[in-house]
Amino acid sequence: MKSIVYLTFVIAFSLAMNSCSSSNYAGNSAAEPLTLLPSVKEQKSDYITFAVKVVRNRIVEGEYLPSSEDLRIQISDSNGKLIWNSNHNMNFMMAIGNVKPIKIGDTHEYTLEWNKSDNDGKKMPSGIYNARLIIPAQPNNYSTSLAFKLE
Repeated sequence: MKSIVYLTFVIAFSLAMNSCSSSNYAGNSAAEPLTLLPSVKEQKSDYITFAVKVVRNRIVEGEYLPSSEDLRIQISDSNGKLIWNSNHNMNFMMAIGNVKPIKIGDTHEYTLEWNKSDNDGKKMPSGIYNARLIIPAQPNNYSTSLAFKLE
């Protein structure tokens, strides 16, 4: 009987510890450092503004942005072909910056416009596209994707 009670206690304790270590709350080392929430903030006839709201869940020692580029976007068509990327033919200032937000629990919104053209300057037709929004941080990038309708 003692062994059944002991075994029940060990299993219950293990389950409790496992659920605590996998929960997603600020300050938990198992949590992703940033939560990324992508959206189309605005769509006009000649451009789209993409946004990604970022929530800081935990601090990463030594994390930084290696240049003035704080958000990169890659647009793919419905077949997955890359048609535009925001860093195409761009030169960014080499300056170390902070990945925002800095404090746990704080939020920051990154935005970037796309002129609805491919890398060669050709306007893209209406349809369904996919945007990959990337915070080009070091030592690791953060990224999320968003399907959207181009009007």
